[in-house]
Amino acid sequence: MKHYGILFDVEKNRIIIPHIYHEDNSLVAVRCRNLNSELIDLGLKYTPIKMPFYNKKCKKMVKMPIVNKTSSYIYGVPMVREAIISNKIVILFEAEKSPMQMYTYYGDKSTALATMGSNLDKKQIDILLSLGVEEVVIAYDKEYRVYGDADDKLYRKKLRKRLI
Repeated sequence: MKHYGILFDVEKNRIIIPHIYHEDNSLVAVRCRNLNSELIDLGLKYTPIKMPFYNKKCKKMVKMPIVNKTSSYIYGVPMVREAIISNKIVILFEAEKSPMQMYTYYGDKSTALATMGSNLDKKQIDILLSLGVEEVVIAYDKEYRVYGDADDKLYRKKLRKRLI
């Protein structure tokens, strides 16, 4: 968690997840994983963190989320860049937790990243190509119960359309 800059907000019972851009290590988003069951039940498991910004129009401080389109970056590149460049392979997951788990197992040899959903955008492909990636392993969540059933076929069709 230290390697990825993860923090815990004791007051609001949530995990703070900073998203760092791959080129200049700038902050592109700050999300949180809410742990309160009331928020999760409302569909607010993951939400953006709002930060104070000065709004020039209304000339006052306002709280706004720091969020870029998730398709403009891939989560975790700065943390595993060197391993990806040297191995020319990447394992893509949907969410932040999986690359962190892989780092726990493999440390600086981990090549795991997250696309923040089950789409792969052209900008994300360009990022992978800029790192010299030659092989991509897709490790997205399983969204069906039985291999070969209708849900499985629909899921594979979705992945072919969004990824391949």
